[in-house]
Amino acid sequence: MREILRLKRLLNAPVSERPPSERCEFCGLAIPETHSHVVDLEQRRLACACRPCYLLFQTSGAAGGRFRSVGERCERLDAAGLDLDTFEMPIGMAFFIRNSKSNRLTAFYPSPGGAMESALQVDAAVPVEADIEALLVYRRKGAAEAWIVPVDACYELVGRIRRWWRGFDGGHEVNEEIERFFANLHEHGSVTCRT
Repeated sequence: MREILRLKRLLNAPVSERPPSERCEFCGLAIPETHSHVVDLEQRRLACACRPCYLLFQTSGAAGGRFRSVGERCERLDAAGLDLDTFEMPIGMAFFIRNSKSNRLTAFYPSPGGAMESALQVDAAVPVEADIEALLVYRRKGAAEAWIVPVDACYELVGRIRRWWRGFDGGHEVNEEIERFFANLHEHGSVTCRT
């Protein structure tokens, strides 16, 4: 009986809602929830970074060219000036990143399963800096908008879609979250990344 009571007390104990502190993946310094990122060009992944480490990798030759700080530019483009048909987007949202190693433009589609890489060969003039910026295109209700954003903003959007997706079509909540993301771009010209 004592064991059952002890187990009940343990199960009913308050759980701390504070997530464990994030750390810079380069120096180990504790970093806030909203922080900068660096692209590992060899492993094709994002690494969380404190501000000093982020600044260290801003030049393209830093660390022998292996690491690059994610761009900070958020700029709305004239979607009418882009020939969106050349992107062959089968769905209403995609982001495009130029890989500096292959000099190839790759399309990714946000989905509840993560960022799905397209097998389509996209050959379009996209005014983004390779590896650290992306062209984000969103078509809905006969209108389209296009943005140059940091690559981590695209993965922030993917994370929101994964978190809020419900059922077959995503549901109302994921659509609200997507609209919040783009409203923040319109209002502030930036995206807060927490990934």
